Amino acid sequence: LSFYGEALITNNTFFNSTDYAINIDGTSSATIKYNDFFSNNAQNTSSSQIYNNGSAVIQYNFWSEWTSPDNDHDGIVDVPYTIDGYTNSSDPYPLVIPNSQFHAISKPIVLYPNGGEILFGTVTISWKSSNDELGHSITYAVYYSADDGSTWVLLVSGLTVTSYQWDTTTVADGSAYRIRVVASDGQGLSAEDVSDAAFTVRNTVVSSSSTVTPSTTVSTMPTSDFSRTTSAESSSPSSTKPSDTNSSLTPLIMNTPGFTVFLWLFSVIILSAFSISRRKRKKTREQIKRLESSFFGSSTH
Repeated sequence: LSFYGEALITNNTFFNSTDYAINIDGTSSATIKYNDFFSNNAQNTSSSQIYNNGSAVIQYNFWSEWTSPDNDHDGIVDVPYTIDGYTNSSDPYPLVIPNSQFHAISKPIVLYPNGGEILFGTVTISWKSSNDELGHSITYAVYYSADDGSTWVLLVSGLTVTSYQWDTTTVADGSAYRIRVVASDGQGLSAEDVSDAAFTVRNTVVSSSSTVTPSTTVSTMPTSDFSRTTSAESSSPSSTKPSDTNSSLTPLIMNTPGFTVFLWLFSVIILSAFSISRRKRKKTREQIKRLESSFFGSSTH
């Protein structure tokens, strides 16, 4: 409410305004008494519910965030309620209880995600708590929308806290997500708030060769022709000589990754050792035969 000139404002209820419930400019004067102010200008938690930059008498109003202390139990809060504005005014007699039995519930305020974020994995949805003016218990339900608010899906209900852990890998990637929080008092009243703008859920990373998700295991083992080469070798005759085997393996080093070179070298070493062993045994047998021939030949003369 903004006005110019003089005004008498009394016996009204101001509820859940996103800005100041009353704004008095420097050229105006007003008398503001016996009104109830519930959760106005709530997003500015360090500010008052009205703004006075003029001349005003402000007394005996109820301010929902200013209800104690009342040590003498006279129904008047012991500390004056400070009013925003250059005049440094206040309500010296703020009431402990409302002037009327007005029943209202303030809306929750979505804090995160509130628009523009990129989410992945598990995130914490959080919001500012609601207030029931008659003291009823409040529970919260949380919804998400993947189409910028056209449709809603329930995530959880019956919460008494102001946060919820959301596993975003259970939903599809997208850039038109919003969160909606609904507060209910169990007496038929409810209030809600929605993310100010859309946010993005992105759990899949697309690369040139593969698609990776948090549950995907990516193999980096290079492919090779080794399996085809060894398959061809296994079909060759078993009588292949070591030297022939060495020759057939020679092109392998030119066409396979580094880990196959190790296998090739290992095979060469084994086959070479086997070949040397055969030559040594053959040479030894020839030497034995020459010795036997020489020995037995000389004994017959």
